[in-house]
Amino acid sequence: MAIVIKQLGDSSCGLEGRAGDAGAFIFINVPYSTTTPLSLSGAVLPRACVVQSITLSPDVASTNAVTAQAFAAASTVVLASGTALGAVMVTNGAVGANVVGALSAVAGALLVPAGSRVGIVISGALGASGSGIATIGLNPA
Repeated sequence: MAIVIKQLGDSSCGLEGRAGDAGAFIFINVPYSTTTPLSLSGAVLPRACVVQSITLSPDVASTNAVTAQAFAAASTVVLASGTALGAVMVTNGAVGANVVGALSAVAGALLVPAGSRVGIVISGALGASGSGIATIGLNPA
């Protein structure tokens, strides 16, 4: 399979394969469950990156109508008070059915500076059994 280095219009660099997509190749996985806190940092970025995708995949559907949202924040800012990277996603969807989050349309919101944290914020108690994983796809800026 051929890999092509792809310069994108948002000034990020991707590795494009057969899919012809944005070529995101840095993936931050943030697992969540009923026992996790409501704010979950996934990683501190060592360099500036551009968010290319946000996907939520419930392993066990939440018994409450709860949402998750991806955020980026500087080291001195609470994650939930940072910049929203995309729309809210429901955690009580079908088990194993990926929920693809709409990316933020706010200018500059998807460019995450070096040293920032990325993660997800859960809107409330997941109920008796909610768990899954959120994946944030990034390209170096």
